[in-house]
Amino acid sequence: MKRFLLFISFLLISHVSFAQRTCGSVLNLDSIEKHDPTRYQRILQIEKHLERYNEMLGEEINRSTPSIIRIPVVVHVLHNGESIGTGLNISMAQIESQIDVLNEDFRRLNSDASNTPTEFQSVASDVGVI
Repeated sequence: MKRFLLFISFLLISHVSFAQRTCGSVLNLDSIEKHDPTRYQRILQIEKHLERYNEMLGEEINRSTPSIIRIPVVVHVLHNGESIGTGLNISMAQIESQIDVLNEDFRRLNSDASNTPTEFQSVASDVGVI
């Protein structure tokens, strides 16, 4: 029993000490500034860029009309040398058709959107991605 309590105490102490660690990059920032000023300046530039991006993102979220995000897609068709449209070598029309279906689903414009289960209807929405 003593060993068990000792083990539990060790776990609790190690968890508390681990939870209080700070980020390694913050600990090293002073050292980076001292030993590699160029790298330090680059880190500051990245931080400023991220701040501007977050501000811009906040403005976009507050717009009354949502913007659509277009994600470029690359499709790799793996086949055994069949001619296009036969076997595993699907046609471009098949690829485009499936991309259209995915776009409809992500925009919640699909014909079966009304079949969304009740428990998901409150969160089902147009994701704004095509």
